Amino acid sequence: VRFTVLPPTPTSTTSSTSTTVGSSVEHFRTTPLSLPHSLYTLPPTNEIIPSKPHQRIVALGDVHGDYDQLLVALRLARVLKFDSNNSNSTPRWIGGETMVVQIGDVLDRGDGELRATRLLCELGRQAEVVGGGVTMLFGNHEALNMEGMFDYVWGTKDGNTEFEDFGASMDAAAGKRLGEVVGEEVGSKMGNRWRIQYANHEPARWSAYEPGGLLARPLLSRMKVAAVVGRTVFVHAGLTPQHLEYYKDNDDNSDGRTALTNMNRAAREYILTTHHKFTNNTGQYESVDQVVKEANKRLSANADALPFCLGGRGTAAKSGFTSKTGNDAESPVWTRLYSSPPNVPPNNPFAQLDIDTVLASLDVDRMVMGHTPQRHINAALQNKAWRIDTGSSKGMGFGPVEVLEITSDAHGKETVSILK
Repeated sequence: VRFTVLPPTPTSTTSSTSTTVGSSVEHFRTTPLSLPHSLYTLPPTNEIIPSKPHQRIVALGDVHGDYDQLLVALRLARVLKFDSNNSNSTPRWIGGETMVVQIGDVLDRGDGELRATRLLCELGRQAEVVGGGVTMLFGNHEALNMEGMFDYVWGTKDGNTEFEDFGASMDAAAGKRLGEVVGEEVGSKMGNRWRIQYANHEPARWSAYEPGGLLARPLLSRMKVAAVVGRTVFVHAGLTPQHLEYYKDNDDNSDGRTALTNMNRAAREYILTTHHKFTNNTGQYESVDQVVKEANKRLSANADALPFCLGGRGTAAKSGFTSKTGNDAESPVWTRLYSSPPNVPPNNPFAQLDIDTVLASLDVDRMVMGHTPQRHINAALQNKAWRIDTGSSKGMGFGPVEVLEITSDAHGKETVSILK
């Protein structure tokens, strides 16, 4: 089977024109595609937002593709309303200067992943105008999708229906770009050939979330591994002394906030970099075997480049990192040091010491995390570890929708509440 498709040479052109056409097609073939719209643009937020009087912070747990349950949470948090009773109407931010932190894992286990993402981005854009903000954190499921690992997609069809709609818009955009070079008719026929390079491995999803991909710059590069807002650090799974040690500057006097900045920078650099050399938007291949081999190399390149802050168990060791304490060194999006077992205090004997060390280094009072479903939002380790994932999505069993609220008075003293 031959996949080679060469652009037609105009019949009445000079050789220089043909060369120009050929170089333009080559540029299209090897240059990552980009989005034709800004629905997925997340406004940037600071990774460290100082405390201030009358500050209001709202933390949302894992979404897992459940758009309807996300709506319930946002309304419970009093930051969202619609122009009408129809949730398909225009969403409106009503949170004023409220800072919303979504704790990660918008992806997988549900069929509304992109819709939920668009909503959070839209609210973020509106919030920015009035002094509020929406911060989205990376979860382990975002990391899996960036690697090209789709083991937790909701079924074989429903979980990718909206991604196929997304892909269809890219077919049209790619066809238009190519059509400008080789003619509209030929371009429209070849517009979907960018999919071939993904070897039938969820091309729309993979192209959206891979490093250097469609959502890399507008969305993923603006997400955080961890963020400090007021007197609270937010992270998907947990921050340990080992994480801060790994990302500290060479200066032994560097503090935890420097490490947090370096951690977020590592994630941003990873997602903005194309780690492979196999972009092929025209589907020009010699054989099916070549398609499969290059797709596997693409997968491996993205996985091998994954930084410790987004990696799973063993990533730190692979990077040459050795913990001084020997404690759990899983990444901030995977560790369950502070959240397991659910509903009861952690059983790791180092958990209290580790969280005390991290909070002191970051100069904050508490850590908020998701990742491990709990029956209800709860606090452990002397009220320093707040576990807010209640498994509320359809894919996790429809646990209760609850929201964590942190407010401060005129003197900056904070109060933590659970909204139900």
